[in-house]
Amino acid sequence: MSATPLREAIQRLAGRGLVDLEPQKGARVAPASVVDAQEVFEARLLIEPHALEQSIRHTDDIHRGVIDRSFEWLSEVVESEGAALPSIAEAFHRFHMALLLRCPSTWLRHTNETLAVHAYRYISYLGPLAETNHDLLAGEREVLKAAHDGQGAEAAAALRRELRRSMRALIAALG
Repeated sequence: MSATPLREAIQRLAGRGLVDLEPQKGARVAPASVVDAQEVFEARLLIEPHALEQSIRHTDDIHRGVIDRSFEWLSEVVESEGAALPSIAEAFHRFHMALLLRCPSTWLRHTNETLAVHAYRYISYLGPLAETNHDLLAGEREVLKAAHDGQGAEAAAALRRELRRSMRALIAALG
């Protein structure tokens, strides 16, 4: 493999804020920051619930099936013995993206996707999820039920509660 594809990949990661480029030194993973993590979650709190309400307004049986399958996969991953944190984060990410599939705004979906990537990067700092007393799926079940019932405002409210809970846990973990 030549250096060009690697250089382009690093440039893309830097463009998404996942990598810091230092002239004459190279690239390194962007550092973790409590302030940055909080800003990412606050931005998600503004965008994702709105996108979810829009998506629910445009949902249909096919979309509900996609949401159901992504939640089933999320449940299987979370409840499996010894599931690795990256797998759990990916399952949560897929469920949230499935919820937003019918949002008609490409900009809302794209912006939320970028924020979610950063959020899951920070979530990787939380450590073993098995040690938590919190039911990791409780909030997601609330979102799922409200989405199924076509209750966009209720789904958005449940999502806000879950994002706030995640943000508090993350800030506590980062110190």
